[in-house]
Amino acid sequence: MIFPDKSFQYKLAILPAFLVTLFLLSYWLMGWEIISGIGDQSPSGKKIFGCFFLFSIGNILMLCTDLQKFITLKYKNGLIDDLFFKNNRNTNYFGEILVYLTFAIACGRKEGYLMLISEWIIFFGSRIYMKDLRLARKHGFEKYKNNSYIILFKFFDSHFLNLIIYLLIICGIYVFIYKL
Repeated sequence: MIFPDKSFQYKLAILPAFLVTLFLLSYWLMGWEIISGIGDQSPSGKKIFGCFFLFSIGNILMLCTDLQKFITLKYKNGLIDDLFFKNNRNTNYFGEILVYLTFAIACGRKEGYLMLISEWIIFFGSRIYMKDLRLARKHGFEKYKNNSYIILFKFFDSHFLNLIIYLLIICGIYVFIYKL
């Protein structure tokens, strides 16, 4: 309500509203699995800490990028290619992925990961693709596209170095949460 996203400021017909609600409720399936006894019933302290850490980072990314977008567009139109958007064109989606990934980690079931990945590909993928098409019409997009990644942060000019960094981060999180 404080900094609304214009892309969510429209009314939906009954069927699309039902589908969106069903989509959003499916995120809570993993919570239900934990409560019902299907999911992990005795997570380690490290797993809980890792989930809280990723959840917090995800929320910070979502809120800060939405706030940056709201304030920037209030005073100027055009491409937003600085601060949180400098090296990542969809920092808010990345934050949301981190938030809901923590639910799958806490639940500890493969079905949660599969559901999230399929929803991210279908829902986020289509929205990200449409956003990139809109951004492509803006001045400076080609340079911005070369300096950023579509969903992750581009730390270095070298794709190989970025790949190594992300593999190390993923392995580190996995070892911390599951192996230590």
